[in-house]
Amino acid sequence: MLAAARHVNVPEKILLAVDVSSHMDAKPFGSKNVGSRLEYTKRALRRFVELRQSPTTAHQFGLAVLTDTATLVEPFSSDASECLHTLSALAVQDRHSSLDLANLFRFLVEQQQQDTQHVHRVVMVYARSDSKPTCSDKQSLAKMREDPRFFFDAIHLHDPVTTKLDPSTCNAQTVFESLREFVAPERYDKSYVFNVTTSLKRFYHNAAALVGHPLQRPPQSLVRHSIPKERTGDQLL
Repeated sequence: MLAAARHVNVPEKILLAVDVSSHMDAKPFGSKNVGSRLEYTKRALRRFVELRQSPTTAHQFGLAVLTDTATLVEPFSSDASECLHTLSALAVQDRHSSLDLANLFRFLVEQQQQDTQHVHRVVMVYARSDSKPTCSDKQSLAKMREDPRFFFDAIHLHDPVTTKLDPSTCNAQTVFESLREFVAPERYDKSYVFNVTTSLKRFYHNAAALVGHPLQRPPQSLVRHSIPKERTGDQLL
């Protein structure tokens, strides 16, 4: 029992990866909600970090911004204050037509080689539907995909799909599938990848679902976005 608990109670190194392209400047959650995708992302990730730190300070957090590449702006640290300060100061940049995550995966491989005591996890918020993220460094990507202690969580923010999807063009579905490719197929359900269009409530539900430790949480296919109305408080205990 104790050995099993130690196996899943492993501290994390969590890299927040935030899209800062012009797609994050959209106001996606209806006229009643004032703020851009980036502003709501900052709020959700701040709360995520606070909740992740509440039971223990053993976890470490880092921050990368996503333009046409991934740039590390805050290294891993158990003191999340600098990470949160830099997160709050992020601003939308230019429109970027592509994203290569090679730098991100090379950094993670270095961390993996130096530190075997932590689970490594990416928590990515991405808002482009016209370009799917790629990784030109296939060797680094393969090393991380093979690591059972690596997890890649993502929330894809996009406009509602109002027309039939053309399979020959990049769209929300192809972006979703590309995000899945950053983990090995047999471990798809261990990492969480969500799509969000216009529902702020769904966005916050998805962000909250990421708070759980990836070695302890259920497969994504079992995650509920709401509590069924017929259940009472007593039944949930």
